[in-house]
Amino acid sequence: MGFFYKLKWNEEKGRLAVYNWGCNFRCRICTYRIRSPYQGEGKISPVEIERVIKRMNGRIRRVHVLGGEPTTNPELPELVERCRRKGIPVYLGHTNGSGWVKGVEGVVVSIKAITPELHLDYTGHPVDGVLENVRRYVRDGVSVKANTVFVPGYVDEDEIEKIARFLSSLSSSIPLHVIGYIPVPGLPFRRPEREEMERLRER
Repeated sequence: MGFFYKLKWNEEKGRLAVYNWGCNFRCRICTYRIRSPYQGEGKISPVEIERVIKRMNGRIRRVHVLGGEPTTNPELPELVERCRRKGIPVYLGHTNGSGWVKGVEGVVVSIKAITPELHLDYTGHPVDGVLENVRRYVRDGVSVKANTVFVPGYVDEDEIEKIARFLSSLSSSIPLHVIGYIPVPGLPFRRPEREEMERLRER
């Protein structure tokens, strides 16, 4: 299970970032899987976060939840509800789509792959629930953005085009940001060449 462990304030944007620790995916290309166990000072509860919001006296205009997979945190719904009661929208700054939470204003979903066998190999989890949660956010009127990582020879150009088609079938307004893979030590994958990224952009 996830937990909140750090807060970061952005004065210019009026944004409080709430960092979560813990992820249910074990993605083959992710540095999270090789990180050491959490060794921080402790956890931060939704009640403590609400106290911070009160002390900021109206300066917080939005809350972004980041880190790991926020929906693994059993206290996320409570945080969303406490913020909503104060008129502060909550955004999931990153989610793998495996979970769904009521009441968020927007989500950025990282769709690892759309082919069932590939998604299972990549993450250790089936893709069906991810796609259904994306559909559900769209149906609920939540602002949805998406990203994916281009891994040549693994998550290739054809796979990314399938992801783009899925998103456009839900709404033409969902942007898809393609991130070039950054090599992780000990893994056989390579970063994409500039020409490959440009070719993908033109598709």
